[in-house]
Amino acid sequence: MATEVTDFDEYARLYALAVQVFAGYGDYRAKTAPMGRRIPVFRLEPR
Repeated sequence: MATEVTDFDEYARLYALAVQVFAGYGDYRAKTAPMGRRIPVFRLEPR
């Protein structure tokens, strides 16, 4: 099951982890921020 992370602090923590794994996520955020786009983060859990 996938649920979007909406809590600001949890989103920031998970996005920072994603950037540590793949630095391109930081670049992606920088490119989309001027357009007002927020990159979604999802939590995946088994059913």
